[in-house]
Amino acid sequence: MTFAAICIFAIVAVLAMRVRPKAAGPISLHFLVPLFYLVFFLFVPALELFSGVNDHSRARSLRDVYLLLALGVASFWLMSWVAYIASAGLALRLTERYPLVLVGRRDMTFMMLVLGLSGLVIAVYSGHYGLAIADRPVNMTTNIPVFMTHFLDLAFFVSWWQCHHYPRDRYWRIIAWISLLALVLGGLFSNSKLAILAPILLVLLVKYVHGWRPSIVHYLIFAIGLLMFVFPFVYIGRVRALEVGIDTQADFVRFVFDFLLSLEWLDFEVLAGLTDEAIMSLGRGQLAVLDEIVTTTGVTVAWIDGYTYRHAIEIAVPRFINPDKPDWNTGNIVGHHYGFIPTTDYLSGIAATQISEMYMNFGVLGVVIGMGLWGVMATMMHRIFGPKSWMAPVIAMNTFQWQETYLVHMIIILRDIPLILTLLILLHLILILHGALIHAARKSHAAHRP
Repeated sequence: MTFAAICIFAIVAVLAMRVRPKAAGPISLHFLVPLFYLVFFLFVPALELFSGVNDHSRARSLRDVYLLLALGVASFWLMSWVAYIASAGLALRLTERYPLVLVGRRDMTFMMLVLGLSGLVIAVYSGHYGLAIADRPVNMTTNIPVFMTHFLDLAFFVSWWQCHHYPRDRYWRIIAWISLLALVLGGLFSNSKLAILAPILLVLLVKYVHGWRPSIVHYLIFAIGLLMFVFPFVYIGRVRALEVGIDTQADFVRFVFDFLLSLEWLDFEVLAGLTDEAIMSLGRGQLAVLDEIVTTTGVTVAWIDGYTYRHAIEIAVPRFINPDKPDWNTGNIVGHHYGFIPTTDYLSGIAATQISEMYMNFGVLGVVIGMGLWGVMATMMHRIFGPKSWMAPVIAMNTFQWQETYLVHMIIILRDIPLILTLLILLHLILILHGALIHAARKSHAAHRP
């Protein structure tokens, strides 16, 4: 029965990926959401099984898990088609018709780069990055530098997109490489594999939209970089940081640079022992987490009954409105609720997929409705932005991150978008006014010449 459930899930996911609305490209949500669950719940567990890292013998409800996954993906697929048919004739394609209106100017991108780099430097030295992050105070002032780093993300993406439209323009290439190096360095400071890989993956997605297709050589290079740099730097770095002892954030910054330049992470004996860790970390234990949630929820563990969603809404309220709002610790709360982590541990957290969160709150009905809403959103994103939108790579990256974590992460990003747009409009107006004043001054000066 378990094998049959796995086959049903695989068939539904592949059908959802292949039979998708017209013109929905391979980096649309219609393709990526089913792909996400296929990779994390079928490909990675199979890799763990065949490599001997994990035979999943402790799983207790695999049949129910895969049937639940099949139901969730089917609901996503069906509702995406329902929304596609119902919205026939609606095709705003805003970012195709009005590409890079606010952010495509050179001076605008330069300003975003300066703001983003400033935010990154302040955030690193104020404790928002690295192993000391759990000890920092959380308030409105300390969150401002992190908010400023959004402009670095935007400058990074815009510059790489413009590089493909203006391949001979040296200005865009310089901005693109500076922003890429800054984001990768930020990933090293955060000691996060995804933060290191995300900017590189986004560059590849931009290239993909413009016609580039990876070969087997590219996949091998990516795998070697993953195993020879990203994994050892993160894992060995954590061990060395604990051995050295870091008292201040300035010490942590020096440690990261010293550790990077020392090439200590390129220890082949240690690398050989990290193979199993690397394979295990690919799936992030999502199958085991969902199995535990399906097995125990409503039996030995109480239903959460919408708590994580209420928690997300509370966190979305700006701190200047509610200074006493709860901390962003949904993963820690869920970990305590299901016994994944000790009740005395207030630092660790458990990542759970959207389907896992939907089930722990509202059961099977929650998965059907929740994934159906994701299907509607996938179609509306397609209608609003267009299949060849410059937003497509950004949407693709966020889709993977949002499916692999709690709703609160998506709400935090969406909450910041209006403020980011407001600041972009203000910057745009300031630059236009600055240009108009300079033009008027030059015109006046020319008129007064003898």
